[in-house]
Amino acid sequence: MRQISPVRKIITLLFSASLSFCFVAEAHASATCFCQISYQDASNTKNNPIGGFVMDLTGEVNKTYSGAFQQGEANQKDCASVCGLKSALHTPQSVAEAACAAGAPNGSLVKAWSMVGTGNGLFNKRNWRNGQTFGTLTSTPAVLQYSCPASSIDNATNQPGVNAGGGCKKLVSTCAANPSPPNGTQIGANPAWGFFWEGHVWQLLPAISTVISSKQCHF
Repeated sequence: MRQISPVRKIITLLFSASLSFCFVAEAHASATCFCQISYQDASNTKNNPIGGFVMDLTGEVNKTYSGAFQQGEANQKDCASVCGLKSALHTPQSVAEAACAAGAPNGSLVKAWSMVGTGNGLFNKRNWRNGQTFGTLTSTPAVLQYSCPASSIDNATNQPGVNAGGGCKKLVSTCAANPSPPNGTQIGANPAWGFFWEGHVWQLLPAISTVISSKQCHF
């Protein structure tokens, strides 16, 4: 009678145990209906959290599936339906503001995505599927113009009027000290009130900012 080597017996036992674990896990573990909003296309990924994450609505969906085939197509469709209903409760503007806060680039297409899976994506069998589309994001910063107050000039260019926002300076008086303090000697601290330069006292002033166009964040 042919003898089976001890090593082969161990391999066979481990393989059988692995199969049993997989069947038990599929039959008894529960899977979660994940529902997240993203500014990236997630149709080819199982990662959790989703790439380009904006909002997590999984807690609002609050749905799990147990028994066999938890990640099957029927549950995926059910999850997508519930995710769509919950995402529709969020106003487009609130989603747009969340997307802007998340760093979504201008022109991003923001959508809700659903997936029935388990945890971080390691055991997820299906990719994310697209649900509600909120729209294409407009996300642009405010445009400001800076200028120096009257009787002052740009601290860097020594020119009056519009500057780059780096601050302004105003000639106040001539320093009577002899010898004069070295050029750039600071007057005051935290912040400096002004400085000495070539025998003159200069006061530092903030540039005045004017909004040319407001920040935009909307669909």
